[in-house]
Amino acid sequence: MKRQITLIAFASFLTMLFSCDHKLEDSCMVIVDNHRHYFPVAQGTQMNLKFEIRDTCDIPLYIEEIQPSAGLSFVGELPVTVLPHESADLCFVFNTNKNIGYVNHYINLYANLPDSVYRTIYFDINVVLPPDYYHDYEQRYTATADGGIHEFTDGKAGEKGYITDEGIEDRSRETELEHTVKDWMKR
Repeated sequence: MKRQITLIAFASFLTMLFSCDHKLEDSCMVIVDNHRHYFPVAQGTQMNLKFEIRDTCDIPLYIEEIQPSAGLSFVGELPVTVLPHESADLCFVFNTNKNIGYVNHYINLYANLPDSVYRTIYFDINVVLPPDYYHDYEQRYTATADGGIHEFTDGKAGEKGYITDEGIEDRSRETELEHTVKDWMKR
């Protein structure tokens, strides 16, 4: 009994040891009609996007992860396997409620590729106000004395999630008034 348990444990160890050492061979991918420029759409519209991915070599393409930018969501299941010399469609849904104005999106596809871990799909679109809205974009964007759409599109200063070199400088109580006056004078 003790010998059987030892053999099973040894066989399991060897299986784990050799199965973890497998690396996928490098494949080739072509994104059909990349860098798209879509016609403007009204805010609130939901767009369905489809991108064709082609495997151009004799090794299967294995897309293990897809990272779309904000406002996009992938419709489907991962991983996506594309057989040699075949193509597959990747479908996405774009929610236009989260954007207004010019929008430049990207989608990173992580796969078994030779020179890079991922390829990127790019597209852009202009999201305009609905036709029943009587103000133009500039009025909606700049008429924000108390925040409003300006903060919605650009974010508040403390909510951007990053800091610039100018924000790193020491702002003590003595120099805060000077910075406030300088910022006001720049306007």
